[in-house]
Amino acid sequence: MKRRGRQYVEDCRWDQQLFGSDYYPFALAPTMQQREEAEANLLALAKRLQFSVEKVGDRFTLRRTADVERPICESGLTLAQAEEFLETWKLRGLHGG
Repeated sequence: MKRRGRQYVEDCRWDQQLFGSDYYPFALAPTMQQREEAEANLLALAKRLQFSVEKVGDRFTLRRTADVERPICESGLTLAQAEEFLETWKLRGLHGG
């Protein structure tokens, strides 16, 4: 049975929810709106944690100089990596350690 077009995409999303994203060798790309929302959330979290964010292409650089012994700089991060870094920093507290 062949699945085509919109029905195929809907079936893939349902299968991913049921079996996890590793079920298919590809992942459905997020929509532009989802990416913009994720970037806005990243910027808001970075601001709360006193990081500056620089975006070059689809990569991010996070910098923090406030309340740290040495400046913190993480560069070349994807959106997911930048979110994970900031979430980890948040869990450790504002000092990061």
